[in-house]
Amino acid sequence: MLFAIISFSVLNCSEKNAHGFSKGLKPITGISGQQSSKECQSCHKEIFKEWEGSRHKVAFANDLYRESHSREPLTWCVNCHAPVMRAGGSPENISDRMFRDEGISCIVCHQRGDLILTSRIPKNPKTHIYKEVPEMKSGEFCGHCHQFNFPKGTGNVPHDKFQYSAQAMQNTLEEWKKSFFYGKENCQDCHMEPAGSGREYRTHNFPGGHDKNFLKKSFQVSGKMINRNSLEIRIIGKNIGHAFPTGDLFRTLIVRLLDKQKNEIEKIILRYDYTVNEKYPGDRNEPSKKIRKSNIIPAPVSRGESEYVQIFKTGGEAAKKIKYYELSIHYIGDSNKLWTALPDSITRMVIDVQPLEIEISNGQISGDSG
Repeated sequence: MLFAIISFSVLNCSEKNAHGFSKGLKPITGISGQQSSKECQSCHKEIFKEWEGSRHKVAFANDLYRESHSREPLTWCVNCHAPVMRAGGSPENISDRMFRDEGISCIVCHQRGDLILTSRIPKNPKTHIYKEVPEMKSGEFCGHCHQFNFPKGTGNVPHDKFQYSAQAMQNTLEEWKKSFFYGKENCQDCHMEPAGSGREYRTHNFPGGHDKNFLKKSFQVSGKMINRNSLEIRIIGKNIGHAFPTGDLFRTLIVRLLDKQKNEIEKIILRYDYTVNEKYPGDRNEPSKKIRKSNIIPAPVSRGESEYVQIFKTGGEAAKKIKYYELSIHYIGDSNKLWTALPDSITRMVIDVQPLEIEISNGQISGDSG
């Protein structure tokens, strides 16, 4: 009994990056046996059901990733999308990856050896031996997979030669750190909301860039004639703790201005625009791509909202033809659209279509009026 008490207290201590995450530089090997996350279902029914419907579950199995991986089969990507490797396996051998169809699973975040890693020890621990990892409550924990740089060059090198450049590729954590929400709310507060009758656990469905309802409540679009020939369209990000789009470099938010018959009149494209980096291959420390332009909704700074504004040279009579706006998110780049075999229903999602009211000097043009 004394040994058990001592062992439990030692395992209770905190440890920086106890999971051994490496931003994709190496796979996870500290998983004991052949335990699947399916074995967690019997005791954690609600959490398992939420995770099973999440994008984390299909991190490796979803069609967008599979097509991307077929084009650029980098081990670096697999280390985040199917991170669990069997003991003694080769990082570059995909058959050595365990539980590929479980993606980012219960065991990826919560199991190392015979220990269950958790942000806090349950009040009455019975089934498992727990290790308390306070970092799991922080945004830095999410940053292990959602904050990393471009590789040096193309990244298409042997696994042990892979290195990061100095240019951010997914910059979500740093965007949050510079935002209004830093020190007030973290990633988990939005993407793992408390649930249960007593809010006793955090949800594990991880809503984000593929969740229509989550995105629908995150944006507001308005129009205003700022002079006789200039129409200002304002896209407001509501309570988004980072820039948008963020994450995957191909992700694009498109706002289409439509007439009464839903025909397009104008279009706004929000994304990071990348081009060839002329410094590579002369400088092997440089990435092969660089950012050319950033048309994005920035992270909020002074309050919980931020905005992107675009002005069109459109007179008042022409603006009267605009009746609706459509918000959609696109998941592949323009060049990939030319050859992709994936249907439109996978490569893009319409978030919302709403009437657009355009403010003018003597009143409003109603988006749903005739």
